[in-house]
Amino acid sequence: MYYKLQHIAFYFLAPVGRWLLAIFLVLNLLLPLIAAWSGDMIGMFMQQTSDELRGAFIAISKSILPEWMQ
Repeated sequence: MYYKLQHIAFYFLAPVGRWLLAIFLVLNLLLPLIAAWSGDMIGMFMQQTSDELRGAFIAISKSILPEWMQ
């Protein structure tokens, strides 16, 4: 009985373990790249947002403030 269970466990767990190992290794390789890419996207979004806010602030201040205060 134990002999049969051992074989069943081996034939079932070996492929599952191989797939889990493959997924784990791929994620370990890809997650830093994904994190760097998403960090770049967030950085570009924040830079664009701050540029637009700066431009809006300058446009509003030019329309409100007198010439000597600009």
